[in-house]
Amino acid sequence: MRFFLQDLPHRRRVFAQGKSFFLISVLVLALGIGGVTTMFSVINSALIRGLPFPTSDRLMLVHNA
Repeated sequence: MRFFLQDLPHRRRVFAQGKSFFLISVLVLALGIGGVTTMFSVINSALIRGLPFPTSDRLMLVHNA
């Protein structure tokens, strides 16, 4: 614990110099986590649990070319 408290001023100086890197890193992580969460929600609702119809396995897509 003593080494951690001694290292605190140095960490504060490094953080003050690299704020943009820290903010960009947090932004990229937030966007990545949000994207993965959205993709999982869509895949979970459509593929894993199935569609909310009584005969969802008989649904078809009709396309006129």
